[in-house]
Amino acid sequence: MLQFFRCLLDCHFELICHSYTYPVAFFNLVHLHWKLVLESYRMAWLEAVKENPHIGRTTLERMFQSIYSWLYIYDQQWLQAHLPPRKRRVKFSPQVDWNQRDIKFAAAARQSAQRLQSFPQRPTKVTKTAIASDLGQLRLIQPQKDKLPCTTKALEELAETREEFAIRRIQWASECFREENVYPKRWQLLRQAGIRPDLAEAPQVKEAITLALKSLDPLDPVNIINLLCDS
Repeated sequence: MLQFFRCLLDCHFELICHSYTYPVAFFNLVHLHWKLVLESYRMAWLEAVKENPHIGRTTLERMFQSIYSWLYIYDQQWLQAHLPPRKRRVKFSPQVDWNQRDIKFAAAARQSAQRLQSFPQRPTKVTKTAIASDLGQLRLIQPQKDKLPCTTKALEELAETREEFAIRRIQWASECFREENVYPKRWQLLRQAGIRPDLAEAPQVKEAITLALKSLDPLDPVNIINLLCDS
């Protein structure tokens, strides 16, 4: 924003010196700039909602946190009017078939975990809470977990460990470098993936780092053969 004001002052220096109408022109430009920024955030949010029609509010807010936070601060009324509809939650009833519901939720949880892991954006950790929230059933599953053993077991199995999440971030980072046609150094890969030094020494994570760097190495024999085949 400071750079924007400097540009305005440089471009309109003569107007400052010779015209009393400059404040009006200045604030008109500021207002125009604000409208452009506001419109860009609105369009980005609408596009995010349109491209992810099956995602719940909580997951959408987490995926596009910077856009959501900006609109929440500066354009909250518009944001509230353009949030995706809340997912319908099944109300508690004594006649509920909990066995059937348990089977349904467990299957849906596996689909949800797969969907959360397949997002092209920077990975977010797949936790039990994240999956239940994506299903729109967080408030139901947590207090009723004794009646939902299959769902509870599925959530425990699907929740990523620290190492699994690190490996997925490494794979994502390597794809970013591959798209940019860049062969990174080890520290660059770790920084892009957000991997701490102690975590990078874990055996599974260490192996994933080695494989990622090897897959990006233009001098690796396998990569050379693949390149020649593609040619």
